[in-house]
Amino acid sequence: MTIPHLKETDMAVPASETPAATNPYGLHRASWLVPIASPPIENGAVLTAGDRILLAGPYRKIKAESPPGTHLQDHGNVALIPGLVNGHCHLELSAFQGRIAFPKGGFSEWLNELLPMKSTMTEKILQDGFHEGLRRLTLGGTILCGDITNGLCPRPKPSHCFPARLDFLELIGFNHMSLRSAMEGGGFEDIIRNADDPSLSLAAHACYSTSAPVITEAKEWCRRKGKVFTIHTAEHTEEVELLRSGTGYCRALLKTLGKWPPCWAPPDMTPVGYLNKLGVLDDRTLLVHAVHMTETDWEIVAGKSTAVCFCPRSNHNLGVGKAHIPSAIRHGILSCLGTDSLASNVDLNLFAEAAQALRDHPSVPAGVFLQMLTLGGARSLGRDTEYGTIEPGKRAAILAVSVHDVRSPSQIAEAIIHQGNEGAIQWCKHPASD
Repeated sequence: MTIPHLKETDMAVPASETPAATNPYGLHRASWLVPIASPPIENGAVLTAGDRILLAGPYRKIKAESPPGTHLQDHGNVALIPGLVNGHCHLELSAFQGRIAFPKGGFSEWLNELLPMKSTMTEKILQDGFHEGLRRLTLGGTILCGDITNGLCPRPKPSHCFPARLDFLELIGFNHMSLRSAMEGGGFEDIIRNADDPSLSLAAHACYSTSAPVITEAKEWCRRKGKVFTIHTAEHTEEVELLRSGTGYCRALLKTLGKWPPCWAPPDMTPVGYLNKLGVLDDRTLLVHAVHMTETDWEIVAGKSTAVCFCPRSNHNLGVGKAHIPSAIRHGILSCLGTDSLASNVDLNLFAEAAQALRDHPSVPAGVFLQMLTLGGARSLGRDTEYGTIEPGKRAAILAVSVHDVRSPSQIAEAIIHQGNEGAIQWCKHPASD
């Protein structure tokens, strides 16, 4: 096989990785290679140059096709997997870690505790928390995340750091009747100047907190730009109640905050039914949580090729219920996992999220959840040309997960999830090192 031609900019390799600083090639061998897009390979290897993958497959084959002088690193009894993709997080809430006790008795109990606390946070506390969140994502093996921002603190450009981020500017305001009004209310006036930034997109918070005009205009903006749009959907019963009858906690909260429009009438629909009526469901929409779903809801989501991000530990901690992930799988819905924020979770470890999902749904094969952690997340965020699998041309973001006593490919996914949950991971190759 011919090795792809390297550009000069692809040839930066840390001196610690090869004795010859001018040699751009690295060969990474391990007991198992788990490409995700294809079956696990015992005694596998990956050939890299700079921050790109050149070849991946059986060790002997890849070694034979490697250029002379390629530096070999034998990682031993580990499984090489692609860096993880966190489909949904709120990094600017990372400063809340440990400030809220779990579990809660429901969404309203949690939010009533969060809102007063949020107003006491200084910009420095939030900024320090944000960078700590980035560090924790990296330690947990995450290479890309869909990060929700309300503009609470300054943020580094996603192109200048790893983990890479798709920043979703979140629009909130049940009383805002236009996208422009909501952007001005959120301090997002500069969005137009940054419209072509591939790492920037829009999100609506939820059907109970963002008006229909803002949801539809935000989605249309994303549609015109070819960007992914995301929204929290069917997370708790309070949301369902508001849309069905216009009553309950969400109505009372909006009135207390001065954001209740007196002329609003409930659509008498589920959240998914409502979003479908608004015309915002398609293959570039990502619904987050999807806890309170009907069979018809799942059918609608599948029919629109809409993706779903599940956050099982956040749902458990807030006491809002358990998403029925097997329904999404049965309908062939593109799915991923997210940690949500450190205001609703104890850490940002995606392996722990998958371990919770396995406990909640023991009938689902572990390999399905491993795919959600990688390719499912990358596809849901529209970044699967760079992340999610170990294949030629992808970013060389490769994790090594310790796997002992694994004798067959059928055991590998569950071993990876449990060992990752225990912290038995390290970066085999990380783009930030190049």
